[in-house]
Amino acid sequence: MEITTERIAESTPAESDRRLHTRMDANCPVVLEIYFSDKAQYISVIGRLINISIGGCLITSEYLPWRNVDPDRVDEIVFSRFESICRIYLPWSNLHRISTIRRVGVFTTAVEFDQQLDEKRVETIAAMEKEGARTFKPRNPWKYNKILPRP
Repeated sequence: MEITTERIAESTPAESDRRLHTRMDANCPVVLEIYFSDKAQYISVIGRLINISIGGCLITSEYLPWRNVDPDRVDEIVFSRFESICRIYLPWSNLHRISTIRRVGVFTTAVEFDQQLDEKRVETIAAMEKEGARTFKPRNPWKYNKILPRP
């Protein structure tokens, strides 16, 4: 009994306040801007949206800056070198959101939106690009998947 009350006392508000929403499969391009915590630089990564909910989404990309890190140390590296706040852009839905990085994998990032989306918009995004025929072709390709100075 003592261990249980001790663990409850040590739990952070973020753990107990975790939002759970139904996630819908998605397959559309996304741009994720990740900021370095110790430098005035950021990396703008092009990836794919795997799933989305009103509270957040899961993104995969082969260009994430921690892709070459040992999988056992990826959390440690990411949360010590990068800010947890990031920006997300979904090109064809005109969605721009400030988000918080919650979990990372070698090729994935789970983020939580600062403002929840409405369900209709989530359904629209989930319905886009089921067949993956189109990809995102940026106007300025030199700007993506590279380290850039902060604006």
